This record gives sequence, structure tokens and C-alpha cells, in this order.
Amino acid sequence: HPVFGYGVTGYHFIDAQYPRVLVETGIIGFITFLILLFSIFKMAVETYRRAVSPFARGLSMGYLAGFIALVVHCIGANTFVIVRIMEPFWFITGIVCMLPALEERDAALKAENLELAQVFSLFRTTDLMQLGRVSDADEEIGRFQSLASRSRVPQGPWYCSLLLAMRFHMQGKLDSASRLVPVFQNEGAAVGDRNATLSAMLLKSLL
Repeated sequence: HPVFGYGVTGYHFIDAQYPRVLVETGIIGFITFLILLFSIFKMAVETYRRAVSPFARGLSMGYLAGFIALVVHCIGANTFVIVRIMEPFWFITGIVCMLPALEERDAALKAENLELAQVFSLFRTTDLMQLGRVSDADEEIGRFQSLASRSRVPQGPWYCSLLLAMRFHMQGKLDSASRLVPVFQNEGAAVGDRNATLSAMLLKSLL
């Protein structure tokens, strides 16, 4: 039965995975089995290449090493039908398969937290300016700039320029504030944010 084989346990006992798959499932089953092994290997390599964190890279590399060992072990043993081997193997395979999605979700959560922190820092800076605490506002502006550089919020650069212009205005440095108005107006226009133009018009009226 070269095409479909003799069926599971339909032939004499063979203690080698590849010959056993070929005899029991035929050419079609054997080719399918090889495709499965190749797909697992390709998935693991792709996960390793996309991994960012040391944990994900270490886990995917260790999985690849273990998988290659199992493939070699199949030459002289029925590796893929032994329950105590296959239970942890498929469990870890599922984890490795989901690592890219888990890392993307983690990155999205971190970006969201950065955005919230950036908004909080923005309001705190304006409050400090209104209270006349310029030195504290300068520290908060530095913190805001650091958050903006790590955040995905496109408005970050023009927000920074706006805060600096407001600080100069409060200090009476009107020339410095005037020079920053077109800067944050252009930065806001570059990301399609009309609030930058409105803020520029408001600040110009105060200068």
C-alpha cells in the first residue's frame, strides 16, 4: 500500500519514526509529516528573528535546538508518538508560535502607557507655568520631551515646542517665544494637527 500505507498499527512494529510513518500512512502521509516538520521549523526560525526581548529570543533558540534534536532522534525511535515527549513539545510549540503576538501586545500596552504619561506630563507642565514655578516646569518639560521621544504620539514634537514657547512667554522672553511659534506650527501641520495652528494664533495674540 504505497500511497495510503497500512494504517496505524497495521504493520509490524518499527522503532523508527520515519519508516513507521511511511509504512503506516504511505507516501501521502509521509510527505504531509515532512511538511509539518518543515512548517514548525520555519515558524520557530521566524519567531527567533522577530523576537525582541531576551526571554523570547532565548526561548525560541532553545526550542529550535530541542526541535532539531527530536528530528534527529526520530531516525532511531518513535519520538512523535511518545506521550511524555509530545505533551511538553506541543505545549512549548504553542508558546513559541504565540511569542510574536504577545510581544506586539506588550509593545502596544507600553506605548499606551507612554501616551497616558505624556498627557499627564503636559497638563502638569501647564499647571506649573500658571503657578509661576518656572524651574519645576523646566524639569517637567524635560520629562515630557523624554516621553515624547519614546511615544508613538505624532503630536509630541510640536507639543514640546509649544511648551517651550509658553515658558519663554511667562519669563518675558517674547522674542524667543515668537521664534518658536512658526516652529511648532509647522511641526503640527506636518502631522495634520489643526490644534497647532490654533495654538499659534492664540500665542501670537499674547505676544
